[in-house]
Amino acid sequence: MAAVEPAARPAPPQGAGGTFPLAVAPLLGLDRRDAVLVLDGQLGHLQDRAVGVDAREVVWHRSGKRQVRFSGGLQDRLVSEARLRLPRLQNWARASEGDSPYRHLDGIASTARTGPVHEVERFVFQRLIPLIRAQGHGRATARDMPRPEQFLAGATDSLGRSFAVAEGRWHELIPFYGRAPDGRFTLQVEGRHLLGMRSAAQVVAITRCQGAVEEAVRSAFSSVETGTSPWDLYRDEVYAVVCTPRGRHFVCQRLPEYAVEDMDGTLYYFEGVEIGIQLASTSPAKVLRAVCVQVMHPYRHMFVGNIGGAALVCMPRPASYFAELHGLDLAEGLLRHLEAARMTLCAGYTPDSAPWHPLASLKRKVVSAEEAARRGLPVYWFARKKAKGQHPGRRRGGR
Repeated sequence: MAAVEPAARPAPPQGAGGTFPLAVAPLLGLDRRDAVLVLDGQLGHLQDRAVGVDAREVVWHRSGKRQVRFSGGLQDRLVSEARLRLPRLQNWARASEGDSPYRHLDGIASTARTGPVHEVERFVFQRLIPLIRAQGHGRATARDMPRPEQFLAGATDSLGRSFAVAEGRWHELIPFYGRAPDGRFTLQVEGRHLLGMRSAAQVVAITRCQGAVEEAVRSAFSSVETGTSPWDLYRDEVYAVVCTPRGRHFVCQRLPEYAVEDMDGTLYYFEGVEIGIQLASTSPAKVLRAVCVQVMHPYRHMFVGNIGGAALVCMPRPASYFAELHGLDLAEGLLRHLEAARMTLCAGYTPDSAPWHPLASLKRKVVSAEEAARRGLPVYWFARKKAKGQHPGRRRGGR
């Protein structure tokens, strides 16, 4: 196979597109208050006295009894504010056109062991891209105008579904029972005991979330008009190979929009998403590991968890699966593992699965079977266990 000459690496960004019009700290109310409580996605602020029948009592860490008033969902507020600022967000993204929609990945710890960069680049252009191109997928096309409820889904997940910000610290909250460890942040709301499982400086946590919101906006608008970006080394309708500003390479697969059935029969809509694996080495054993597939931009899904800023796909596999992958050519193994990740996201919700988040808690749009059929959405039905002798029902899987 003839060598394919590497394209010139894109120049580093020359500056942002001005002040970002959707700041997270004021959204949380941290510009007016020094303490915030988010409980199951609902935004609340502490008060020094009772503020009405909708106020709830909370036993706050080291402060005794306080009152908290909830004012709606954090995600709903983010989407509402984004709708009001949509033209400004679009102008900001256009002004940042020289920037990369994958810049945020440079600030995330690598999921693979690194190897020589020149070996990775040679593999990308001599093995991986020719293999993808040979599959004959059509060229990438421009996307429809983005909607805030879609592109901002999951943008605040790095903060957690329940967290507190107080005295300059962020604390992710989990339920606990018994005696709390000494020195740990605790609070009690209507009989619920909550413990600060993870903690970080407020500025670090808010900055990370702010970065996720900005990258979600940049990604949503970057390809609306052109369909591709200068950071793409290769892109077609299904696959892409991209390089971040600091030289990290990723092979990506694009999932079109789809619907997933919950165990109660409800159909939930999922917008399209891009998943990827970092090419930090040319060794299959170093690249194809138990936790290596990540969602390239914020995305709310029952099998996606946020760890250290990376949105990782939870897809447990036995050792024999990886032994088989490691025996393949790396390019073939990458595409096979990406396809397995796609099926996990689309069809992995079964009676035996253990999702990271309950499907109903994702606050995704509900669609009817008729609407899904009219829109041509692949529907992945919940695979119910059949009683002995029962006729098979709907088959799980997309069209």
